[in-house]
Amino acid sequence: MSSYEIRTLTDADGAAWDAFVASHSVGNGMVTTSARQWWLSNRWFLHLVAAFEGSAIVAGAAVVTKKMPHLPWSLARMQAILPDPRGVAETTADLLRAVEELARSERAAEIELRCAVPEGVALDGVEYGQGICEALERAGYLDSGDAFETYIVDVNKDDAALLATFEKECRRQVRVGARKGVEVVESRSPEDFQAMVDADATLRERKQLPRYSPETYEGFRTMLAGGGLKLFLARYEGQPCNLSLIQPFGIPCMMLLAVTPYALEKGVPATGEPFQYGAMKWFRDHGAAYYDLGGTPGAKPVKGHPNYTVWRFKYQFRGQHVRYLPYYRRSLGIVGPWIVAAARRLGRL
Repeated sequence: MSSYEIRTLTDADGAAWDAFVASHSVGNGMVTTSARQWWLSNRWFLHLVAAFEGSAIVAGAAVVTKKMPHLPWSLARMQAILPDPRGVAETTADLLRAVEELARSERAAEIELRCAVPEGVALDGVEYGQGICEALERAGYLDSGDAFETYIVDVNKDDAALLATFEKECRRQVRVGARKGVEVVESRSPEDFQAMVDADATLRERKQLPRYSPETYEGFRTMLAGGGLKLFLARYEGQPCNLSLIQPFGIPCMMLLAVTPYALEKGVPATGEPFQYGAMKWFRDHGAAYYDLGGTPGAKPVKGHPNYTVWRFKYQFRGQHVRYLPYYRRSLGIVGPWIVAAARRLGRL
């Protein structure tokens, strides 16, 4: 990569970066410039590093940093590694050196990788995970043993063939929904976004889940306006039932799913299955080969699990169970491991 120039991006590079992310096989809307406000609402700052070949971005990394409370150090987390497919391990190695330089300038005690790159899934003929892991291990990163798991559905088939991969009851609900007039649409309506926010807040309160701040929802709104997220909904008789924010690049992935009270009223058909089927078809028609259902606790649902209902719902689409790349970590400096270990023990991370 001696012919490449690698540097931290400025605001003037934003449009070129966003176009690069949108076109990359492992691109992710959460690292576009429209996501800065969302990260700030959660006290992280987004940094972007890119490799240029002439004036074109050919590889990049997105890093978020966060100050440790009451301590002079920070954490750095790689949220995306977007290598040049012509040499995944080589370009990843060069990006890692630039990321480490950035992390040290931010007084980071540790760099952690949390990239949405699935293990064992080739995208456009390239298996990114293997090359990225090879570069990480050569650079001294250690596998923490933690990883995000999910179901990925192969949507690169016609409507009938896609529907045939679902479980029988799931197929029935999709057909019933179609017969009764459930429609699935992309929406840019402020009213639909607000309906999703209200439904999500109500669900979190009912299930005693951590609530998003108004600033976090506003961050989602900014991402929606900037193209880093898309809003989809299932409607019945003109009323929204299921609403979801979906990260549209690389492998499209559900980021937030909400169900309105109307969806639970008597006489309203099941809309969850038609919603997912409709979203899968939309992304297939816009170039996607896979669709990520947004996370799962494991390969097969376990009765009695606190999240069994949602887990079982996702399982019925019979996607491939995959793990994203493990959370790799690398401590910086002699005291880095002790700082991070102590901060975790004290609950300051």
